[in-house]
Amino acid sequence: MALVLNTGDGALVSSSTFSLTGMIVVAKLFEQMNTAERVQESVDVMKRLGVVNQIHVFPRQVRVEGVPEVLTNSGIDLWLLAPFFYHDDNNGAIVSGALGRAPNWAICNDGELAWERNNPHGGHPSGSWLRMVCPRDEEYLDYRINYLKLELRKCNFTGVSLDFMRHYVYWEGAHNGTDLNKLRNSCFCDVCVGEFMKTITLNATQQAEWDGFTTVPEKADFILGNPIRQFLWTSFKCATIDETIKKVLYDLRLEFPDLKANLHAVPWAQNDFGGAIRKIAGQDFELLSKRLDQITPMTYHRLVLHPAQWINYVTSDVVNVVNGKIPIIPVIEGRANANLGDVDRDYEDALINAIKSPSAGVVIWRFEALTESRIEITEKILGLK
Repeated sequence: MALVLNTGDGALVSSSTFSLTGMIVVAKLFEQMNTAERVQESVDVMKRLGVVNQIHVFPRQVRVEGVPEVLTNSGIDLWLLAPFFYHDDNNGAIVSGALGRAPNWAICNDGELAWERNNPHGGHPSGSWLRMVCPRDEEYLDYRINYLKLELRKCNFTGVSLDFMRHYVYWEGAHNGTDLNKLRNSCFCDVCVGEFMKTITLNATQQAEWDGFTTVPEKADFILGNPIRQFLWTSFKCATIDETIKKVLYDLRLEFPDLKANLHAVPWAQNDFGGAIRKIAGQDFELLSKRLDQITPMTYHRLVLHPAQWINYVTSDVVNVVNGKIPIIPVIEGRANANLGDVDRDYEDALINAIKSPSAGVVIWRFEALTESRIEITEKILGLK
């Protein structure tokens, strides 16, 4: 007998319309889980559900005594979360470890550092926390790669999940009606602009104009104010991220040759905010799909003030862009957040919309925060009990 589910928009559908065969179900654990006992509790819930086939964990988690053994004994494919151009350590004045200096921060078109300083929507739960590094800081990139290698050696990891592998954007603060022109564009540091200028040709008049600029806003306006140069700048940004992923995976696979790759995607469709997924974030899913094994759009619908159906809208768009070449697996938030009006029914709606076709599955973020009632909902939807 088929289970009848509500999709969140009032429509009732039969569970027989969902294909769970081959579905990828990811338990994504939060970094602050710092004991082997707590990780084991989450693994026990995964076993109870019987459908989880990937665990994504932060590097710091596998440093904790006993955690690598718990994860290895789970028998579930392990993926290491790999934050790149943002990392918690960036919030200190000096990055710890081998780098021994502050990162080269990305510079936005307004000439300011690529830090999220204020929230235009007021009272946003994410607060002001984001500080992004220039994607052409080669020493920083090597530092992050070597950092990850240490953790990859602790478990038999199947894959690496690339996070903050993009240019600066505070997408959590972009809602319906946000103007593309209000989204800060980066990176306009001397290195990035210098590399870009090598790719274009200016006539004598344009060159003289360029040579007269002394500030970042002047240079940014020159590039972004011309449709052709703006197009080339966007292509340059996307190529920078693609080349970075190529380097990261090449270096990691020298030691871990079978390592797979996932990308944390900014949850925007191709035409959202005037094409900001490429113009601002520099994430060209069609281009990147050639290097990746899967993509996980971060579709936290409550966070960006959307109904649950929006999860399927974003997922469908990304699937279309990559032409179905790799699995697209939307991320939903498992923990309850009363500040966002988040109740169990909302979680159920999110889960249902996450697995709707053409999705390849679902990622449950902060899996360890699932309450008993949400575990039962997950059993009902994914276990079809």
